[in-house]
Amino acid sequence: MNAASPHIDPPLAMLIELTYRCPLRCPYCSNPLEMTAASGEMDTGQWLGVIEEAADMGVLQIHFSGGEPTVRQDLEDMVGRAEVLGIYTNLITSGVLIDQARLEGLAETLGQMGGPRIGPAMTNMMQAMPRSITLHALVLFSTGESIFAP
Repeated sequence: MNAASPHIDPPLAMLIELTYRCPLRCPYCSNPLEMTAASGEMDTGQWLGVIEEAADMGVLQIHFSGGEPTVRQDLEDMVGRAEVLGIYTNLITSGVLIDQARLEGLAETLGQMGGPRIGPAMTNMMQAMPRSITLHALVLFSTGESIFAP
């Protein structure tokens, strides 16, 4: 007797660990002790393919993490592709490698994709905030909320 396979809905969200590389060595971190070298990581094209497959499956959210995802110079490409495909993006980062130029680059990527932008008022406010609050704001910038300056 053949029992019907149970219906399994596609995942709604996806955590992508782009890299194990990280400039920090936090004792509570779950990364492997032997970090994978950049040469052992998936390249940009492979990750873009994963993002496209996720969109085809119906994934609604992608959380970019690692190690430290901002060590990847192609992060904006991946976030941009997800945004173009209508996927909510979230960046999980310590923020230690994010300077003002990188922050603006990520915000510009989202702005070009029709998403929210970080305007001058938000940028000035973020410069004056403690790092932990700034990072929380960075995580929020792709939510579609209208808290950012036009």
